[in-house]
Amino acid sequence: MIGDNDSGKSTVLEALDIFFNKDKIEKELIRNPDVDIEIGVLVYDELSSYHFIKKIYKGKTGKFDSVEGNQSSLNSMSYVFIQANSIDVKKLISDLAIAKAKHDITIEMTDQIQTLYENSVNDVLSTIDGQLMIVGHGTTSFSQKTTLKLESAVKYDISSSGVPIEGRGSGYKKTVMYSLLTKSKYENVIIGIDEIENSLSIKNAIQLLNIVENLFCQSLITTHSVHLMSCVNSNSVIPILNNTDAETVADMLLGLGNVDNKTFVLVEGKTDMKWINKVLTLIGKQDEYIVIQCGGSGNIDPVKNELIRKGFGCRVIKDGDRHCVESLSKECIELYITLEGLNSLFGLSETVVPTDKNTFFSLIKSSNPTLSEDGIKDLIAENISSFLLNDNQLISDVQKLLA
Repeated sequence: MIGDNDSGKSTVLEALDIFFNKDKIEKELIRNPDVDIEIGVLVYDELSSYHFIKKIYKGKTGKFDSVEGNQSSLNSMSYVFIQANSIDVKKLISDLAIAKAKHDITIEMTDQIQTLYENSVNDVLSTIDGQLMIVGHGTTSFSQKTTLKLESAVKYDISSSGVPIEGRGSGYKKTVMYSLLTKSKYENVIIGIDEIENSLSIKNAIQLLNIVENLFCQSLITTHSVHLMSCVNSNSVIPILNNTDAETVADMLLGLGNVDNKTFVLVEGKTDMKWINKVLTLIGKQDEYIVIQCGGSGNIDPVKNELIRKGFGCRVIKDGDRHCVESLSKECIELYITLEGLNSLFGLSETVVPTDKNTFFSLIKSSNPTLSEDGIKDLIAENISSFLLNDNQLISDVQKLLA
């Protein structure tokens, strides 16, 4: 996520930190105490379906109040948040260690721990003599509800050669942080790094971006640096605008710095980005272009005109159902999937890939009723490396539009 100061980038990461890790919102973050605060996440689970989970916090106190949706899919998940200009190596080590424990611990182990604590509190409650209670005339009883939180069950005190981590210099801490984020795989961790160019050096930040997406379940990065943005063509780049300082994507890019004379490729949505970035990699032109999603076909032309007016090079790739000179030959980019890819991903046994998008999505939904159209697009985009190869028609279609 790229944008100017105070445009809302950090707020996204902070909201996730509250959702996953906190039971109370700090008072200074509550704008209107008369309105409850709602934070929601859309979860894409192993069964290839989406479900929404929302937590509600009371506006007056900031305390957690209730939750809507099934949280079971988040039980083993961890969100690790690295704040801007805050190199807390001890916390990062602790957070990653707890995440590994949550990933590796079995249901039997958690049940045993839960039972142990339940038995302990029941033993203590059994020592209370209800006959001594004036209120209730001897009928007062006590009950308990035990909640096991692994993240609160252990505390780590980390030192380095006997020296507290807090006493080390910032360069030392950044080196340790870089190593922690690049040397192990955390399949159950969503990592959020705020202003990555300040949390790490620019050089390490660029290297990290090329590694981290394969080591973590999901990585969310904010930055002010256009230079950094130009190095992340395999990721989704989301511009976040400030209403006062930048009214357009072009204004924002100009305000943030040089883009090294690269040409922008404008596409409709986030899944289109993965397709086009893969094509650029296959034809060896990933360093010549920056792919930007525009949030729908209707937004592309205004963004294009503004970019060109400000002196940026620009190309446009739209779905074929737009029927214009900037369109692909097929109605939507998902139709470029191979027959083998279609059958493998969705458990089908078709003999041809449908040629129109309505038939295509209806066919998949008939065998996968829990999948939405967006879910289908996401699942295909996540697996394009398995079928988008040099002989795919999309490559020649894209090359024509870039010419």
